Amino acid sequence: MTPEMTFECLLVSKDPEIFGTLHRILRDLSIRTRICLTAANASELLMEGRTDLLVIDWGGESCGELLLSADGICAEGRKPIVVAVAADERAIPSSAAILRKPLTQDAGTRCLHSAYSKMVRDLRRQIRVPVMTSSVATDLRQRPLPVKILNLGDGGVGLICSQDLAAGDILSFSVSLPGLRKEVSVEARVLWTQPNATAGCEFVRISHSDLEVMLDWLRSRCQIKKPLIDLDP
Repeated sequence: MTPEMTFECLLVSKDPEIFGTLHRILRDLSIRTRICLTAANASELLMEGRTDLLVIDWGGESCGELLLSADGICAEGRKPIVVAVAADERAIPSSAAILRKPLTQDAGTRCLHSAYSKMVRDLRRQIRVPVMTSSVATDLRQRPLPVKILNLGDGGVGLICSQDLAAGDILSFSVSLPGLRKEVSVEARVLWTQPNATAGCEFVRISHSDLEVMLDWLRSRCQIKKPLIDLDP
């Protein structure tokens, strides 16, 4: 069975009311929470690269510095989603949402439910599941190109090709997904290449039925710990 992934939140506040209100909501969403009393001390925890959601009780220059650290963090290709809790109407750069003080249960619930939905979408769009299977692709000139599929996500694929590829090349090929009899046929555009013959591609064409098969397979290998409550659709 594929182990469940648990999202992690770094909550930066020394206000017991903010902690109490948000911690209950985060617990209901099955999000693991780490508490840090000051933004200055939170940077070290943030650098570990395990934070999916960063909630900052806004105040002082150290909060701005923490946001800069968050902008530079990339855990498995993902930056943490930032929610700021602020007393005034100022715009806070890089924050996905701003919760106004005094914080209410309803406002916190709406905001964190929205942040949770975005984390799920971002994870499923960005995660790459190892595949390690061989195939034969064809380019627009119908040349056969032996490839090895390294990983797969719902937006693209990583592969190794024995022939030189260039950004913009269009490849058509089928992918045999481990555990399934059905192959998925895709058309993909090369986005980047590296000297070791690896390339990253984005999907440009895939049938609806093959897309559903692929997405179901990806979800089966990317299990997220379910919230303790039913979320609104």
